[in-house]
Amino acid sequence: MTKTKQERRARPNGETASPFNSPLDFFQLCGAIAKVQASGWQQVVRMNQEYLEFLNRRLERDRELATDLADRKDPAEAWAAWAAFYQAAQRDYSEEVDRLTELYANGARAATADIQQQLEETAAMAMNSAFAATSATKSEAV
Repeated sequence: MTKTKQERRARPNGETASPFNSPLDFFQLCGAIAKVQASGWQQVVRMNQEYLEFLNRRLERDRELATDLADRKDPAEAWAAWAAFYQAAQRDYSEEVDRLTELYANGARAATADIQQQLEETAAMAMNSAFAATSATKSEAV
């Protein structure tokens, strides 16, 4: 048996053209998307680190409360220690929400800047590819 060679037909241009036949390389586009996703994941990791550090501090204070209460002999002193503990906890949680909100806002700004930069770079690559393709087509026509 012999194999017959199939002719490679040119892909259509215009509305019926495949998006993979565009001046923008599909792999360049995937690379741009991956960079933006990596930036987003870095922000998520930073927020998780902050939250885990906060939990570590709070658990240490919980442990300290248990030790402090065990040392108290007077119920009024124990009650005062409980009250101080819960006031501090409320303040700590409020401050942590503020920190996480700030991290989230900074991350959103950074991600938006990364997306903008990637879009600009991708558009520039597409324009350069389109100009190169147009120049090549014109030189072939001559």
